[in-house]
Amino acid sequence: MPKILFRKLTFRQDFLITVLNGMGILVGVFLLNGYVARVHGLETLGEFLLIRRTSYALVGVSLLGMNIGLPNFIAREQDERFGDNALLTFVIFTIPFLVIFAILVYWNLIPGFNPAYAEVFALFVLGVSSQYLTYGLFRGHMNMIAANLLQLISSAIIPFCIFFLITGIENIMRVIAIGILIVSISTFLIKNNGWNISKISKQKLKQIWKYGFERIPSFISQFVLLAGVPILVVSDVSFSDISYLNSTISLVRLFLVFVGPLGIILLPRISQALAQGKITKVKWGIEMLLTWIFFGGLLLSISLSLFGPEILKLWLGNVSVNGAWTARVMLIALPFYAVVGILRSPIDAASERGYNSIIYSLAAVLLLTSFFLMKSAGIPVLKAGVISFLVGYLTAAFFSLLIVYRLLNVQPFRMSLLIHMIAGCLLVAVGYNIVIRIQLQHTMQIIVFFLSLIILFLIFVLKSKSEWVIEFRKKALGRK
Repeated sequence: MPKILFRKLTFRQDFLITVLNGMGILVGVFLLNGYVARVHGLETLGEFLLIRRTSYALVGVSLLGMNIGLPNFIAREQDERFGDNALLTFVIFTIPFLVIFAILVYWNLIPGFNPAYAEVFALFVLGVSSQYLTYGLFRGHMNMIAANLLQLISSAIIPFCIFFLITGIENIMRVIAIGILIVSISTFLIKNNGWNISKISKQKLKQIWKYGFERIPSFISQFVLLAGVPILVVSDVSFSDISYLNSTISLVRLFLVFVGPLGIILLPRISQALAQGKITKVKWGIEMLLTWIFFGGLLLSISLSLFGPEILKLWLGNVSVNGAWTARVMLIALPFYAVVGILRSPIDAASERGYNSIIYSLAAVLLLTSFFLMKSAGIPVLKAGVISFLVGYLTAAFFSLLIVYRLLNVQPFRMSLLIHMIAGCLLVAVGYNIVIRIQLQHTMQIIVFFLSLIILFLIFVLKSKSEWVIEFRKKALGRK
């Protein structure tokens, strides 16, 4: 494998590559979903997205947290033995766990899972777990070129090729899972120089397992937050509605294309910086990151919410009344989702205690409680699910901010930021009302609006005299 894939790059290079890769994956997923909806139908898309969403949500549990722990330990201790011990954990924990999971699904003992897809579910989770195990190895060694290439191949290229070549949702999911598994494990062994049993250490295993078991409540709760709503409503709605629901969740994840890369490359760097006592530097970086999440995330969420139905129709070919309502309401969760996603890594890096378990457990409990209360009150199941999704991520965002303040004294809010957020919201509302009155097709209205928004946002970043914008330009762009 070319040595360039394993090069360590600067922070800016890592960020740029990861953002470009994220955008590539995003385009790939958009093309894939649109292709499946048009060629295979919304019902097939709904089944595919349900399995995919569930599988990605289960990764933390199936890997015993190695997707987070492995890059943390490798970066902090610079010990290559963690790779060999992580692979052993994958063999003796992940594989048996998924076998048991498949049996329970087959016996219909886990509500929300179709027993007919028991083997496919387990195999797909195994493939995705191997992908994130290898991804964690590359992150720990800060080889972000190889890490991003692996994500692009596994998340976009393989699924698109398989859907193009094969028919039948079970066969498609099975072959995708096997392809991801082969690519991921092969790449892991290449980077790790094989699997050296002599490097197995009780101490390293204890570190990995302790880290993971303490966070099991967090991983289960994250599963509830990410995949709980589709599973809760699947027995009461059509797979077409499930396709709209999961597609909207994908739109919510859109903002992570821009801020997610920072979380990905920050975890190993924060671990190193904290080990070196650079707390002030870490605090400033997280505050700046949160500032831009609140500002950009709020503007994007309102914009996407306003155009949500038209985007879904353009993307999937058509949209129902339920799909349109789902898109408008659910996209409001975008900034909360982004805050939760970006703070997970700093919280894990700042403390080995399972703070995220507390955060996600509270959020999951409130999500489930609000859902069943609304359902018992006669609110339609789909609407109850969408609103409970908002409740869950609002709760998780609030407690994530509280914990990061306690650990690192992070305080991102300032008056100038709040003023700019209010002004930005007003600008988005005015721009939307202007664009929809222009005699253009819906597609062109969307393009004109978002192109204008991007241009105005870039002008603001480059020309604003606000202190927090100037600070960002100095650090990120090297200019005042």
